[in-house]
Amino acid sequence: MKNKLNCLLEVLNQWKGNEDAILQDGTQLICRINHESPLGYLHKIYPPLGTMDIEKIEVILKINLPIHYLDFLLMFNGLDIFNGDIAIFGLKKGVGHFNRFFQPYDIILENLRNKMTDNCFLFAYYKQKYNVYFSCEEKGKVIIKKSETNEFVREFPSFLEWLEQSINVLSIDYAELKNKLVE
Repeated sequence: MKNKLNCLLEVLNQWKGNEDAILQDGTQLICRINHESPLGYLHKIYPPLGTMDIEKIEVILKINLPIHYLDFLLMFNGLDIFNGDIAIFGLKKGVGHFNRFFQPYDIILENLRNKMTDNCFLFAYYKQKYNVYFSCEEKGKVIIKKSETNEFVREFPSFLEWLEQSINVLSIDYAELKNKLVE
């Protein structure tokens, strides 16, 4: 599992540039992009959660997190990658004006706000058009639904398969745009 996540991290690290940063809390900002905001980065990788944080998520949401997602959270407290095309939730931790710009979507707040439905819980957004869920009935299965209509789109047998395919597809898409993004 850790090997697979490290391989996926290497795909993201291919975008490293001169204006990358590592914040005091360990958040990695990769590939500064031309953006209206000076805070625009292609990838934001948040530092890992501890076991107490993970326990807090499970207790509040009354769920057991799938093992691959749990392992993911022990390496990353969520990701915002490909300019927000994939936003995998973590746990908001920081306070203060500057820190609020570099926080993952909060898995607790997003699930309380969106009401867990159909025996699924929300853990990511994809291209801001789709909600990405874990099935509570089939442990670890990933289900993608349209955000607007909740219509089923696709499923993956595991978190890792969904993440790997999504990163690979977007990496190819963004490779064509790279020069425009960083000019």
